[in-house]
Amino acid sequence: MLNRSKILIYCFMHIIEPSEYTVLIVDDVANNVKLVGNILTSAGYKAYVSMHANQALAILAEIEVDLILLDISMPDINGFELCEQIKQKPSLKHIPVIFLTAQTELSSIPKA
Repeated sequence: MLNRSKILIYCFMHIIEPSEYTVLIVDDVANNVKLVGNILTSAGYKAYVSMHANQALAILAEIEVDLILLDISMPDINGFELCEQIKQKPSLKHIPVIFLTAQTELSSIPKA
């Protein structure tokens, strides 16, 4: 998971200029949140963190974000369900979502 996360974040950091971009990281694993958050903030991005789906929705109601990094496996609402909720809201459906996961099941890829 951590190596894939680093690769995705590296690609993101070299595509988008960081100064005015805000990223929401949604993951229930504290070490993953810390790692990705540190990488993004050290590169100059504004990063907000949520460890629960409901908290992520509350953050999205208050703050404009440019990208959501979303874990698939979370205890309250999984990442797929949260993404569906986000995409149903007209004010949020334009926000790109990148799924981060430690899952190795190929069936998760088309769903994402």
